[in-house]
Amino acid sequence: MAPLSTNAISHFLHPAHKLNYTTNTSSYVCDGCQVVGTGSRFTCTTCSFDLHDYCAKCPTRLTSSTSHQHPMSLVVHKSIPNLTESCRMCLYPIKGLAYQCKLSSTGTGTGSRYGDDTGTKNGKTQNSKIRVRQ
Repeated sequence: MAPLSTNAISHFLHPAHKLNYTTNTSSYVCDGCQVVGTGSRFTCTTCSFDLHDYCAKCPTRLTSSTSHQHPMSLVVHKSIPNLTESCRMCLYPIKGLAYQCKLSSTGTGTGSRYGDDTGTKNGKTQNSKIRVRQ
């Protein structure tokens, strides 16, 4: 039996197998943020599961930010049919991984890295997210 790669990681999005770091020139769609990538990635060759390096290593919890006082958790964004939720930082549609505040219903997509913004409408806090991307 071959030894496990020292570049193998476990990830909550793919608990069935370890993901191995590889460099490949073919393009892929990241199973974390749903954005096309090329080159280095973490992959499961058994399942054809791929993550950008950043999506594989982004923190699962943000304890603070300059614009939000509560901790934010990494979540998998669940799309609602006929509704596109936009990132509160970059305004691009959120797909896949995002950061969300469980205390104030504020969220951010991971593509905008570690920032966030709280939005209100008609006096109610909006459930906004920041997307995760490279």
